[in-house]
Amino acid sequence: MKTIKNTLVIFVIFASLLYLFTGCEDENARPLKKIKVSNIYSEEDQKLCREKLIESGLSEEKVDKFMDMVKTYNKDVNGELPYKNGFVETESINTDYTKTVDEFYKTPNKIGSNCRINTFELMLGNIEVERSANDNTSTLDFDKNSIENEFPDLFTKDELNKFETFYAPVQAKFSTDKKDQISEIDKAVSSRGIKWNGNINAKIISVWFHNDDEIDGNILFIGHTGILVPYEDKLMFIEKLSFNEPYQALIVNNRTELSDYLMEKYDIEYNQETTRPFIFENGTLMKNFRQNPEYDKIQK
Repeated sequence: MKTIKNTLVIFVIFASLLYLFTGCEDENARPLKKIKVSNIYSEEDQKLCREKLIESGLSEEKVDKFMDMVKTYNKDVNGELPYKNGFVETESINTDYTKTVDEFYKTPNKIGSNCRINTFELMLGNIEVERSANDNTSTLDFDKNSIENEFPDLFTKDELNKFETFYAPVQAKFSTDKKDQISEIDKAVSSRGIKWNGNINAKIISVWFHNDDEIDGNILFIGHTGILVPYEDKLMFIEKLSFNEPYQALIVNNRTELSDYLMEKYDIEYNQETTRPFIFENGTLMKNFRQNPEYDKIQK
């Protein structure tokens, strides 16, 4: 009788583990279909984002400066934003911001800020850049122009030097394997003395791209970035989409959903001889990262 009971217990444990693992795989196998998004326009959403950023360990001064940039952009587009009245659940993961951008350009000589500028500003004080590296590519040309002409007081000279070092492209390998490219990023991070504060809950999410052309050569660079913070039992991702596009705060259940959101936007070039985009959390590959789940279907 004892043997039967022991066998039954083992079976139940095995079955539970099998259900747990296969269940998680089935759940994670579903591409993201809906997402909660806000353009951080309403007073309530601005207060919420501010609180979450500060709770996650970021400087109140830096967060307030960031929020001023959010408010300035929202004013520049005269509130022409699709998600301005609280968080909205939408299936439009790639939102059409044509009307917003048209409104933005009604103001002459506008440049705007981008994801790299905003993320770096928020994380100042929580990233170390011990040595310098010059950007000899065209990758940061618009960033530098924006900082110099539209946000001249945003960074000190030393901070601007660190900005360039932090985002300067990395020499890539002639490979389509992300492991080869991650190895090159690791070397560059070490040589530049870049370190992240692991004691705070705010994390830098970076989408790395591999590009090989006649202008800049064979390089890896951070093409999109934002800040990930805890939100209740979920996660909040805060980003500036581009120079002329708005801010977004997204609520996702886990990193797999965040990966699906970012890869649906950026992992869309097929049959290339370069490495597909991949996502870092601070200085390592993001946990539960996966390439665009629809990629292989489209390839077929």
